[in-house]
Amino acid sequence: MSTTTMARTTPDDFERFDTVPCNTEVYLQLLTPTQPIRLRTRLIGIHSRRAVILECGSDRHWQAAKSYLKEDRGVIVRLLNSDDPNGHVFAFRSSIMRIMSAMYHWIVLTYPKDLEQLALRQHSRLQVNVAARLKATDNTGRTSDGHICDISIGGGAFIGKDLGEDCVDKEYSLHFTDDRDGHNTVLPVIIKNQQFIDAEHNLTQYGLVLNCAQEDTEALVQRVLLSHLLKGLPDKQALAEPDMPAQQAAENAPGSDSREPTPDPGTNAS
Repeated sequence: MSTTTMARTTPDDFERFDTVPCNTEVYLQLLTPTQPIRLRTRLIGIHSRRAVILECGSDRHWQAAKSYLKEDRGVIVRLLNSDDPNGHVFAFRSSIMRIMSAMYHWIVLTYPKDLEQLALRQHSRLQVNVAARLKATDNTGRTSDGHICDISIGGGAFIGKDLGEDCVDKEYSLHFTDDRDGHNTVLPVIIKNQQFIDAEHNLTQYGLVLNCAQEDTEALVQRVLLSHLLKGLPDKQALAEPDMPAQQAAENAPGSDSREPTPDPGTNAS
């Protein structure tokens, strides 16, 4: 089975990113010296090659993060272009260029120099690494701790502790913690095959198919991909570095030069 990895960002990738529509849900992570702060918001607009404009939220999570919302703060942004036929999931490193509150409460971010992306609706398997637990839905109580190692709309693969015999063609549930909000996400699956891969650590790889409607499948796969994009794909530097000081993260963020011009707030805004 072929796997898909992310390549160097091309001009076409940036053009695709620029078409993400206003009001798209955005997951914003603030890089701090202690631990990442994760917030949910919406896209106001993209000023091509200059800035990304987000709404500044007002819920309790935003209120708690208020003291960290400062210019030059390093951030990580993740979003899904649901209007794209291929359902591209984007993630990129940026920094806060300006916080606006005169007429509207907006956050202006530097435009990304590089994008990490995956095509949600392509049928090739996407290589991921998301910690998860596979649990039987019957009364056997069998569970296996491990990680999701690849995913697609058609199914995926899980590596974990061996469940023993007689688990193929049985219904299981795959549990993982969503990095966006800390909530437990459950994927209903059916085990289609198993392959013993590591006798020393008693590990088995399980081939899975998602056991739900197409629209639910896309939403659940999206959650896996968005969680994975926080870490970056194998053989590539992780997008998030939890121990990176905020100042260093801001310095490493794309376009953090304060001389970059500030966009007209009305450009491409909803």
